[in-house]
Amino acid sequence: MAATAQADAALVAHFPMDVRGGQITEQISGERYYVQGHFSPENLPGAEGQALRFDGYTSYINARLGNIIAAGTKSMTVSMWVAVPCYPIIKIDENTSEQTPIATCLDETKKTGFGFYIGFDGRYSFRTYIGGWPVNINVTSPLPTYQWNNLTAVIDGDSRTVTLYNNGKAVGAGRANGEVNFSACEFKMGRGDVENYAGPFLLTSYNGLIDDIKIWDEAIPEATVASWKAENPADLDIPASRFADEILRPRFHGMPAAAWTNECHGMWYADGRYHLFFQKNADGPYMARLHWGHISSENLFDWREEKIAI
Repeated sequence: MAATAQADAALVAHFPMDVRGGQITEQISGERYYVQGHFSPENLPGAEGQALRFDGYTSYINARLGNIIAAGTKSMTVSMWVAVPCYPIIKIDENTSEQTPIATCLDETKKTGFGFYIGFDGRYSFRTYIGGWPVNINVTSPLPTYQWNNLTAVIDGDSRTVTLYNNGKAVGAGRANGEVNFSACEFKMGRGDVENYAGPFLLTSYNGLIDDIKIWDEAIPEATVASWKAENPADLDIPASRFADEILRPRFHGMPAAAWTNECHGMWYADGRYHLFFQKNADGPYMARLHWGHISSENLFDWREEKIAI
């Protein structure tokens, strides 16, 4: 049997991010879950099919996973595609080692489940419980921005290892001594149980794309993981539909596509375009951990937002 067919046979949960009627569907159980948030759900071309755009301060999904991993199981694989323009705020006025979930069902009280996490500095991790003990795979380099990252965690009971891959390359590893600790649970995407706020804005929220979350009850071979490629480039543009009905939003004024900005600086002309830079928080409409945003125009009338400059 081909490796792909073997993987499909062992697939126990699959969340494509194609939205229908405001919901996504878990393909194995057929259960549907609403996309929560202030704005209507936003689909963009994904790594596979359609990806879901999380806005960084209001959008999330609360799904559920049944008893998909049998007691005594020692191997499991979890995979998802993510793309980010920047990293979460977490704490508005201080550095912190705390990370917030991209997607998680980790239960620290029951010592079950798993999750992918990311910090304000872009460092990311995979966390789980095996044999009743926590296993944390921490990556010290930041998650690359403006590209697809295929995060795959492989728990291999035969080799007693846990390996975290990004786009097929091993970026961290740990020991797996025992059974995978899993039980039916809530599965959260875009946020977790820890909620840090600045006014009405959730700082522990995910900003970016999530696509095609899959869980298998076996260890997927490294060669198979390395073969997975994105069908489309990561499109992190803000859909025009988000503010289509916002009557107070300027139509003829250079500005970022969303979130917070002020203090424009340094206009210059190069390669046939005017370039303007400004303070920007891409995670939401509030002032915190500012980047240098970048917009450009050929005629000072039609503007487009470029990638974050710094």
